[in-house]
Amino acid sequence: MKTSRNALLCLLPAAALLLAGCEADPVNQTVFITPDSAVMRNGEAVTFTASGGVDYDWSLEHESYGILLNRRGDTTTYVSSISPGSATNLQQILRVTSIVRGGATTNAGQVTTGTAEAFITHID
Repeated sequence: MKTSRNALLCLLPAAALLLAGCEADPVNQTVFITPDSAVMRNGEAVTFTASGGVDYDWSLEHESYGILLNRRGDTTTYVSSISPGSATNLQQILRVTSIVRGGATTNAGQVTTGTAEAFITHID
């Protein structure tokens, strides 16, 4: 009888952890950019909006193709500063990184992040 009671006592902490995990809300780990694509000419501007997270940071794959009017916040405006010429269309990738709503904190104190991309095609 002692063995069964000891086994039960060992299982109680594990069962408590499992039950506590079942009560948690689902985690939203998705960040979005709207619009997710754009076609632009030199000098044109498009405003992009991020959602699904908090504390947004924007970046560009090719800094020489255009500029971002701001790099933090839920919206940014991209202004094209390049014309691809007769060679081909140029593809720019706009990225946003964010702390995800409901994201878990790791043991090291880091929070869950998410990233989204929008694709910008430069044309003549």
